[in-house]
Amino acid sequence: RWLPPLDQPIAVGLAWFAQVQIPLRSLRRSHGGNEVVHIIPHIGIGGVQKHLVLIPKNRSRAYNHRVVVLRSGDRFFAPELNECGVGIYYLDSDEVRSALGLSSRKQSRSDPRPLLKVVTSSLPFCCETIKLSLFLRRLNPRPDLVHCWLLYANLAGSIAARLAGVQLVVTSVRNMQS
Repeated sequence: RWLPPLDQPIAVGLAWFAQVQIPLRSLRRSHGGNEVVHIIPHIGIGGVQKHLVLIPKNRSRAYNHRVVVLRSGDRFFAPELNECGVGIYYLDSDEVRSALGLSSRKQSRSDPRPLLKVVTSSLPFCCETIKLSLFLRRLNPRPDLVHCWLLYANLAGSIAARLAGVQLVVTSVRNMQS
């Protein structure tokens, strides 16, 4: 009951921590690489999703694009992205969970899973941001640029990318409402 109100303040703390690390990391790593990761909430039917598909379709072959999708429910544009040779990772998939060591296994008496379940359900934004950051760190090759699409991905993706040590982060909002 007392954890949910802490989700946003903790997220602000994560953002502040990520911002403080930027000058330190810029000394250690040069940019100019070719690895671009796009983060988007879903790849279902929509104008933003179609725009995302057009970028790798018309890209220079010098750049390698990958897409991280936060919710895997609707995969309408997945076949088109696959045709372009773009790797798609679904953050809520079993594949990503097992890559991060979060896959389900038999519970033991000392298994922290019930506590972890309470924390993840109470602090959903913070947990998803940390999970995304851990996933970006594990990508090989590591991303040189992260492009976040739409509001939720802008918030979670920009913080996660900075925590993962990505130097260049682009956020974008596309909306036809006034």
